[in-house]
Amino acid sequence: MNGDLKLGSRSIDSEFFRGAIDDVRIFSRNLDALEMKIWSDELRLDQTEPDLSTISLVSSNKRDNTSFAKPEDTITLSFTSTEQIQSPTIILAGDDSLTVKDTSSSKDGTSWEVVYNVTSSESERDVSFNIAYQDIAGNFGDNRTQANSNTNRIRIDTVIPELDLVSLASNNPDNSTAMAGDNVTLTVRSREALQTLELVHEDDTLESLTPIGGDGKQWAYSREIQPGDTGPVNFRLRFTDLVGNDGIDVTQITDGSSVSIDTAIPELSSYALSVNGSSSYTAKPGDTLKVEFTTNEAITSPTIKLAGHEVTASGSGTGWSAEQVLSSSDTEGLVEVELTLTDLTGNSRTLRYPETANLIASYSFDGNANDESTENNNGTVNGAVLSKDRFGKQNQAYEFDGINDYIQLTKALPIGSTNNTVAMWVKVPEVGTKGLNSNDRVGNLIGNYNASPNANWEITKGDIRLYWNNGEIDTWSTTSDLRDNKWHYLVFVRDFSHNKILAYIDGNLVISDTQGTFRNGIKHAGSNIEFNTAPRIGGDFRDNSGGLSFNGKIDDIQIWNVALDSSQVLMRSSLVRLDTSIPTLASVTLSSSNNSQNLAKPADNLTLDFTVSEDIPQPTVNLAGHAVIPSNSSGDGKTWQAVYRVDNTTLNENVSFNIGFSDAAGNVGDNVTTVPRGNTDTCGTNPLSKILKFFSNKGNSFGQSREVIT
Repeated sequence: MNGDLKLGSRSIDSEFFRGAIDDVRIFSRNLDALEMKIWSDELRLDQTEPDLSTISLVSSNKRDNTSFAKPEDTITLSFTSTEQIQSPTIILAGDDSLTVKDTSSSKDGTSWEVVYNVTSSESERDVSFNIAYQDIAGNFGDNRTQANSNTNRIRIDTVIPELDLVSLASNNPDNSTAMAGDNVTLTVRSREALQTLELVHEDDTLESLTPIGGDGKQWAYSREIQPGDTGPVNFRLRFTDLVGNDGIDVTQITDGSSVSIDTAIPELSSYALSVNGSSSYTAKPGDTLKVEFTTNEAITSPTIKLAGHEVTASGSGTGWSAEQVLSSSDTEGLVEVELTLTDLTGNSRTLRYPETANLIASYSFDGNANDESTENNNGTVNGAVLSKDRFGKQNQAYEFDGINDYIQLTKALPIGSTNNTVAMWVKVPEVGTKGLNSNDRVGNLIGNYNASPNANWEITKGDIRLYWNNGEIDTWSTTSDLRDNKWHYLVFVRDFSHNKILAYIDGNLVISDTQGTFRNGIKHAGSNIEFNTAPRIGGDFRDNSGGLSFNGKIDDIQIWNVALDSSQVLMRSSLVRLDTSIPTLASVTLSSSNNSQNLAKPADNLTLDFTVSEDIPQPTVNLAGHAVIPSNSSGDGKTWQAVYRVDNTTLNENVSFNIGFSDAAGNVGDNVTTVPRGNTDTCGTNPLSKILKFFSNKGNSFGQSREVIT
C-alpha cells in the first residue's frame, strides 16, 4: 500500500466522513470472528476523578464586569474540565433552574456555561455558585464554589442610588443671596459611592461635579454669578452608582437651603425734593431741604449727601428720607444730591445730580443759546425771546410764539446710531391764551423734519411725540395734556441696546412697550441713521417760516449719548436751586414833576426809580404814606419805577418812602427808606421832596426864609 493513510476521508479531498472516530487499531492480519467479538466487547476501567481547570465569573455590566451586576445585566459562569464530563448541575446566584450549555466546539463535554439574568426585584447580595459534576465513567469531581475557586466576586446591586444631602450656599454675607461676582456652591453627599454625578444644563449638556475625598460620596460644584443672572438658583443632578444604576434626577435641596440671584441694582420708585415742607424750585440759606424717595426693593441704610453734606438717613426697607439746613456757605446753583443705594444682596449704585457725564449738548439758555457741552453746537436765535425760567430768573429761558420762532443749531446731532436721551423743561400756555387753540399742535421741541434722515421730538395737542426716521417709529403719549401753563420735565429715551423707545413726563413713564400709542403697532427703537442736517429748537424745516413752530417756553435742553434709566430721570425731574445772594438796591432816585424837583404840590407826580442787583419778583413800595405798585417796563426784573400822584389827602411833610423786596428764592433785601447821599442819581444834597398844600402870608405859593406858613 503506497501513500498516506487518511482517517475521515478517502484520497479524494472532497469526500469526508461525518461523525466521530475513536480507538483506531490496524492489524497486520485478518482477525477471525472470535477475535473481533473479544475486541469489540473490551471494557476500559476509569478511576480518575474529573477536575475543572478554568472557572470564569463575569457580568455584562458596562462599568465593571468582574465586580458588579445590576438589573438587566447578565452573569455568566463558565468553566472547562480536564476530561469529558456529563452535563453538570449548577446553582448560580441561588437559581438551580438555569440552562446549562455545552460550549465546547465539538460538543465533547469539556466546556460549559450557565447564564443568570439579574432583575430589579431581587435583593442586593454577593453572587454565589455551586458546580456538581461527574465524568462519563461516573467519577464525581469535587463540588466547586466561590470558596474553593480562585475566581473574582460579583455583587448584585439593584438599589437605586440616592443623595442624602443637597445644599446650596453662596459666599455672599447673606449666603441665601448672590450678586454678580459671588460664587454659588452646590454641595452633595450620596448614600453610596457614585461613578458619576453631573449637572444637567438647560441645553441638556452635562458638567461633572468635583469629587471631594476618595470615597465617591462627597461632591461639589461652584460657579461665579454673572451680570444679568437673576432669580432662584435651579439645578438638575443626574448620577449613577458604581454598578451603573441610574438615580432619579434631583432638582431639590434637602436641607432647606436656597440661593436667590440678584444682580439688578436698586432703582428709585419715587423721588422728591422739598423746601420747608413744600414743593419748590428754589431755596435760600436757612431753608430746610428734604429728600424723600422709595426704592423698588428693600435696601440697607443709604448714604445721602445734600449740598455736599453727608446727612443721616431716616426710614427702612423701601422708604427713606433725609434733610439738611442750607447755609450761605453752600454752593449757589442747583443743589447737588447724591444717593448711594445698596440692596440686601449687596448690589450698589450711586445716583448723583447735577452730573455732566456723556452730555453731547446742553443749553441752559442763561442769556443766550450757546451749547455748554464740549461739542460747542451753538444756536442762532430767530425770533425767540429770553424769558423767565421756572426758578423765577429773568432771561433764563426762551419763549417761542408758535408762528415762526426757532433756534438754529450749528451741527447735526451724533445720536442717530447710538443710545440717546433728549430732555428739557417746557411750559405750554393754556388753550385760549397766547394764540393757542384747542386743535393746534403745540409745536416741535427739537428736530430736523423734513430733511433726510430725520427725527422730531414734539408736543402735539398736549401729548408728547417722537417721530423717528420719517415715521418708521411714530409714538405719542395718551394720558397727559401739557397745555396748563406749568413747567414740566420731558425725557425721551432711545434705548437701542434693548430695542426700546421710552418717554417720561415729570419722571412718570408715559411711553413704553405697554404705554402710549405706536403707529402701526411697531414698538422698537427703529433703524440706526446718521443725521446730516443740524436741527432746530422750537421748529423744523417743513416750510420757510420755521416749520412746526413751538408755542411756549423751553429751558435746559440736555442731550446724552446714553439711555438714562428711570432712576436717573426721576432725580432730574425734581430739582432745587440754591440762591445765596442777598439782593441789594444799586440805585434809588426820588423826583417830582414840579418845576422845583425838591417840592411837590397836589397834582404833581412823585417818581421813585430804583435798580436791584438781580431780577426780583414784584417788590412792595410805600411812597408818601401810600402803597404804590411799581412797574418793570423792561421786563428784566431789575429796573423798577413807582409813581404817586399827590392829592389833598397827602400829608404836608417831607416825602417818605419804603422799598421792600426779595429775590425769587426768598432772600430779603434791606428795606430802603432814604436816597443814599453821594449817589449821582439822587436829588442833590437834600434828596427828599417836600410837599406843600398851603400858602404863605405873602400870598406866594412858596414860602421864604422867616416867612410864616399857615
